[in-house]
Amino acid sequence: EKAEVAAASTPSYIVARPGELLCGRYRILGVKGQGTFGTVLDSIDTKYNRKIALKVIRAERRYLDAAYREVEILRKLSELDPKRECRCVRLYNAFEMT
Repeated sequence: EKAEVAAASTPSYIVARPGELLCGRYRILGVKGQGTFGTVLDSIDTKYNRKIALKVIRAERRYLDAAYREVEILRKLSELDPKRECRCVRLYNAFEMT
Protein backbone atom coordinates (compact mmCIF):
# COMPACT_ATOMS: atom_id res chain seq x y z
CA GLU A 1 0.00 0.00 0.00
CA LYS A 2 1.26 3.46 -0.83
CA ALA A 3 0.87 6.19 1.74
CA GLU A 4 1.03 9.90 2.18
CA VAL A 5 0.84 11.57 5.57
CA ALA A 6 -0.91 14.85 6.25
CA ALA A 7 -1.53 16.73 9.46
CA ALA A 8 -5.08 17.95 9.97
CA SER A 9 -5.61 21.57 10.97
CA THR A 10 -8.08 20.78 13.78
CA PRO A 11 -7.83 18.40 16.77
CA SER A 12 -10.89 16.46 15.63
CA TYR A 13 -10.91 13.82 12.95
CA ILE A 14 -10.99 15.04 9.38
CA VAL A 15 -14.36 15.06 7.66
CA ALA A 16 -13.80 14.15 4.02
CA ARG A 17 -16.47 13.17 1.55
CA PRO A 18 -16.07 10.92 -1.50
CA GLY A 19 -15.27 13.05 -4.53
CA GLU A 20 -13.81 15.87 -2.44
CA LEU A 21 -10.40 17.21 -3.53
CA LEU A 22 -7.92 17.85 -0.71
CA CYS A 23 -5.04 20.27 -1.22
CA GLY A 24 -5.99 20.58 -4.88
CA ARG A 25 -4.50 17.14 -5.53
CA TYR A 26 -5.99 14.22 -3.60
CA ARG A 27 -9.43 12.96 -4.71
CA ILE A 28 -11.15 11.21 -1.79
CA LEU A 29 -12.71 7.82 -2.55
CA GLY A 30 -13.75 6.98 1.01
CA VAL A 31 -12.54 6.22 4.53
CA LYS A 32 -10.28 3.17 4.90
CA GLY A 33 -10.13 3.39 8.67
CA GLN A 34 -9.95 5.54 11.77
CA GLY A 35 -7.88 5.22 14.91
CA THR A 36 -6.45 7.14 17.82
CA PHE A 37 -3.96 9.09 15.67
CA GLY A 38 -6.33 10.02 12.86
CA THR A 39 -7.99 8.81 9.70
CA VAL A 40 -6.78 6.89 6.64
CA LEU A 41 -8.49 7.92 3.41
CA ASP A 42 -8.70 5.85 0.26
CA SER A 43 -7.65 8.40 -2.36
CA ILE A 44 -6.35 9.11 -5.84
CA ASP A 45 -3.25 11.27 -6.23
CA THR A 46 -4.40 13.24 -9.27
CA LYS A 47 -0.87 14.53 -9.98
CA TYR A 48 0.39 11.01 -10.72
CA ASN A 49 -2.98 9.29 -11.27
CA ARG A 50 -2.29 6.60 -8.67
CA LYS A 51 -4.37 5.14 -5.87
CA ILE A 52 -2.97 5.87 -2.40
CA ALA A 53 -3.83 5.68 1.27
CA LEU A 54 -3.77 9.20 2.69
CA LYS A 55 -3.12 9.18 6.43
CA VAL A 56 -4.45 12.33 8.11
CA ILE A 57 -3.13 12.85 11.64
CA ARG A 58 -5.12 14.70 14.29
CA ALA A 59 -3.58 18.11 15.04
CA GLU A 60 -2.52 17.35 18.60
CA ARG A 61 1.15 17.68 19.50
CA ARG A 62 1.60 14.10 20.79
CA TYR A 63 0.10 12.60 17.62
CA LEU A 64 2.02 14.95 15.35
CA ASP A 65 5.32 14.13 17.08
CA ALA A 66 4.66 10.41 16.60
CA ALA A 67 3.74 11.01 12.93
CA TYR A 68 6.99 12.90 12.28
CA ARG A 69 8.93 9.96 13.77
CA GLU A 70 6.93 7.58 11.55
CA VAL A 71 7.83 9.66 8.49
CA GLU A 72 11.53 9.45 9.38
CA ILE A 73 11.31 5.67 9.78
CA LEU A 74 9.43 5.17 6.49
CA ARG A 75 11.95 7.35 4.63
CA LYS A 76 14.83 5.34 6.08
CA LEU A 77 13.15 2.04 5.12
CA SER A 78 12.72 3.31 1.56
CA GLU A 79 16.41 4.25 1.39
CA LEU A 80 17.41 0.78 2.62
CA ASP A 81 15.17 -0.97 0.08
CA PRO A 82 15.63 0.90 -3.24
CA LYS A 83 14.53 -2.13 -5.30
CA ARG A 84 11.29 -2.48 -3.27
CA GLU A 85 11.98 -6.12 -2.42
CA CYS A 86 10.75 -6.01 1.19
CA ARG A 87 7.13 -5.15 0.35
CA CYS A 88 6.95 -2.51 3.07
CA VAL A 89 4.58 0.46 2.88
CA ARG A 90 6.02 3.29 0.76
CA LEU A 91 5.88 6.91 1.80
CA TYR A 92 5.50 9.19 -1.21
CA ASN A 93 5.04 12.49 0.57
CA ALA A 94 4.44 14.15 3.94
CA PHE A 95 2.93 17.59 4.37
CA GLU A 96 0.85 19.77 6.66
CA MET A 97 -2.63 20.98 5.81
CA THR A 98 -3.66 24.41 7.07
